[in-house]
Amino acid sequence: MSADFIQPFIDGTIETIKKQVGIHVSAGNPIVNIAHNISDSIDIGSFIHLDSLSFKGKISLFFHGETYLNIYNKMLNTHLNEINEDIHDGACELLSIIYGFAKTELNYLGHKLDLAIPNIIHGKEIKVPSCKDSQCLLLPFNSEAGDFYLELSYAKEKKYRF
Repeated sequence: MSADFIQPFIDGTIETIKKQVGIHVSAGNPIVNIAHNISDSIDIGSFIHLDSLSFKGKISLFFHGETYLNIYNKMLNTHLNEINEDIHDGACELLSIIYGFAKTELNYLGHKLDLAIPNIIHGKEIKVPSCKDSQCLLLPFNSEAGDFYLELSYAKEKKYRF
């Protein structure tokens, strides 16, 4: 996966959180194809499955519970103290905006990514699927609201134009 393909997702994440939440975000060092240890502390996430000519895989956004509540509360000027069904859609909305940003940049470069609808995953200390059947890149982000992660994973068997 080339930097030209990854950078729009990093930029989209930073810009989305900055504009939607009003906080500064910085990207940490990417982690490639290792069994990451974020599973024990992830409480909510969203993901988009993609299948295009240039990319077949998944884009996921994962939050620790406290980080998600901090971001959600700042985004909507609320003061909630627990994650419930009523606020799950915030994780999907953020990923949708991030993907839209990246998709615009990548389609300009010829990738032809389609519209996609995010799905939610939630629960106390959910298990993040491993990268067993795919190549994975975990992008950690740091913010005053807490740390969160964007993961790009793609099928090993398909040849991609990156």
